[in-house]
Amino acid sequence: FHVHSFQSGDATPSLDQIASFATKENLDFVVITDHNVITSQDYFISTQANWPSLLFVPGMEWTSYYGHANLIGITK
Repeated sequence: FHVHSFQSGDATPSLDQIASFATKENLDFVVITDHNVITSQDYFISTQANWPSLLFVPGMEWTSYYGHANLIGITK
């Protein structure tokens, strides 16, 4: 429920790299929660087609001076 992609600024994996790892770990889904952005969703459709057995769930980690919160299901 808390995976950062290269869009986050503090991580480097692409969605394909995340999917490869998740598939090897027999996960059914991953929630992409980059810091304060949902731009990784721009790549969901093209990447999802390569990994039909894994579901990408949209999310975002909202960060403030008071802490963090995961927003699961947030979209554009």
